[in-house]
Amino acid sequence: MRSARSQIIFWSALLLLLLSACGGSPAEQSSTYAGITPTPTFFPTPTPDHDPFQATFIERAPVTTCPPSARPTDLCFNVSGSGTSIPYGAITFTSFDINFLAPGKPPLDYSHDSGYCEPTTRQGSITIGKNTVRYTASGTWCFHLVHFVYQVTGGTGTFRHAHGKGSIDIPNPTSNLREFWTGTLMP
Repeated sequence: MRSARSQIIFWSALLLLLLSACGGSPAEQSSTYAGITPTPTFFPTPTPDHDPFQATFIERAPVTTCPPSARPTDLCFNVSGSGTSIPYGAITFTSFDINFLAPGKPPLDYSHDSGYCEPTTRQGSITIGKNTVRYTASGTWCFHLVHFVYQVTGGTGTFRHAHGKGSIDIPNPTSNLREFWTGTLMP
């Protein structure tokens, strides 16, 4: 009997570990391998029936001065956008994005190969009516796709206890001004 109980506990723990890995954020990609840069192989596929929060934004992202940082920065952007969301309707967002130099790589100058990528972070807020939602995000900025993983960190009004997480994709960031958000955002 004790052996059967031990096996049940073992398999239950293993199942929970596997399930938690499925729902977790992707592993951070290491750039310690010389000559290898992370290349995302996914594209945004908004599906209204699968994610409780989805948004499509038209964005503006003028380049601005980067703040002092212990980590070498490349480009910084003051980003803003407006769009529509499921289930909240019309929403807007603002953010401050920082692209960091990829280890061993020169700054971004658009003459790099199309596979060039560098780490990026974002801090921002979403406005829904008179309420605000704060979030942070980190990811990879590549010529063919920017991908962030976001985490809701709170808010104001109805969203003061907001929580959620998901992903932000910007296909062809050098010519496209659309952002696709999928995931969760709950008051």
